[in-house]
Amino acid sequence: MNDPIKIERKDWLAGIVLGALVGAAFLGVGGRAAMRVFAIASGVPAGFSIGGSVTVVFLGAVSGAAGGLFLVLSRRLFPTRRFWRTTLFWGLCLLIALRGLKPVNSLRLLVFLPVVALFGVAVQLAWCRVYLPWRAARVMSAGAPFTC
Repeated sequence: MNDPIKIERKDWLAGIVLGALVGAAFLGVGGRAAMRVFAIASGVPAGFSIGGSVTVVFLGAVSGAAGGLFLVLSRRLFPTRRFWRTTLFWGLCLLIALRGLKPVNSLRLLVFLPVVALFGVAVQLAWCRVYLPWRAARVMSAGAPFTC
């Protein structure tokens, strides 16, 4: 049986950076677009400011960094158990998303959860299709498998 790769310090850093970049794009920009849709759907006059949008993108990057940490944490805790690491990652992302949706109602869930889902898929794809192959090229002599 092949041993899974060991999570190293650089993997934690990569998870944070990757999560922040994907989070800024999906949670930040996508979250700002979802806010606009929510405002239109709820009949509230929507406002726009550069400062507010920059804040939303920044908070998306911070939340994305947390999501990147969740991804690496799930791989650290369950390196050979795909079901459990996937469940942990998505569960933590969902808890953080629900915390930000106050009060929780069907319109907020309908508008914002797809943004969180897109983030989760994108950060996992970036990890599996970009980071792990890059890392494998540098550690190939160890013979460790790189699976998602």
